[in-house]
Amino acid sequence: MYRLYSDKTMSILKSLSCMPKSRDQISGELFSRLAQNWSVEMAAASLTPEIGILVRWDLIQWARQKGDRQRYYHITVRGRRFLRDYCLIESFGLFERFPGGVSFSEIWNSLDQRKRKQYASSRLALINNMIDKLRKSQATLKNEPARALLLHYNLHHLIGELKWLQEVSGLRGTTNE
Repeated sequence: MYRLYSDKTMSILKSLSCMPKSRDQISGELFSRLAQNWSVEMAAASLTPEIGILVRWDLIQWARQKGDRQRYYHITVRGRRFLRDYCLIESFGLFERFPGGVSFSEIWNSLDQRKRKQYASSRLALINNMIDKLRKSQATLKNEPARALLLHYNLHHLIGELKWLQEVSGLRGTTNE
């Protein structure tokens, strides 16, 4: 699935959701969590592009504390709303992963017609619920291009899956098209 932001970018945003941090503190946290094969200094330097993206999209800002030359980054209100929507979308993605690396098409092909309809109707309900949540979130947009892009892409993806499920299962009914 296409991602608007890298895992490192989202890890930075999640890290700053707790408290403001300097680049070295962010780097140390990501370094210890990800256990990469680089030094903390190299990790801090590699954060520069991701931090730049987050600042440009107004998801984080920086400030200096009195008497300190180091920048401390904090998440903005837009960043919190973006992170909330991102986590909602990611939680939905958990429903799409199957144990043992079995793909959706393998499961779908192994089901008989009756079980396909049962699965499709429960999946349709889940997708409709997710579309409702994303549309409500979309209604609260206030000149937030990053969040608008995230919501628009995922709504498009879900509506496509909804149409496909209706087509292959033969189910019709109320949808969020």
